[in-house]
Amino acid sequence: MKNITLYKQLLYSIYSAKRTSAFRMLSIGKSISYLFFLMAISLLPTLLGELVGTYEGDVLSSLPLPLPISLIILYFFATGIKFVEITLLGGIGLLFAKLQSKPLNYKQTWNLSVYATTVPTLTLAIIESLGIQLPSGAMLALIGSILYLFFIIKRVPRPKVRK
Repeated sequence: MKNITLYKQLLYSIYSAKRTSAFRMLSIGKSISYLFFLMAISLLPTLLGELVGTYEGDVLSSLPLPLPISLIILYFFATGIKFVEITLLGGIGLLFAKLQSKPLNYKQTWNLSVYATTVPTLTLAIIESLGIQLPSGAMLALIGSILYLFFIIKRVPRPKVRK
């Protein structure tokens, strides 16, 4: 599990809660690397829209900075917000772990929270790239992340009782 690639982490976190539950054992560094990778992927539609010119009137277009610098600022700002979201989700994950009698600590629930945000983050990025503005898109993504985190924690195996 230590040598798992970012692409495999992405694929497993999209379709397999059971495989994703094993990511709780990965190092924090692996999860943080994945988070930066996920945020880069989620900002690809914005980058393409800016390059093609479909995002006229957007915040990036109105900044008095060159486009590459604006995109870098957007990337780090969005990633910082995602870190805060994941930190909150980690606390919610502890509650889920206690409710389900799963022996998880905060580091593990934080790791699982990173992967629980994958589908909602990518879905919201795709919807916004299509020009659809959801009034509560961020809130819906957060609710989706909370639900997926619940299902991931549910798939964490209970420790075997030794006789």
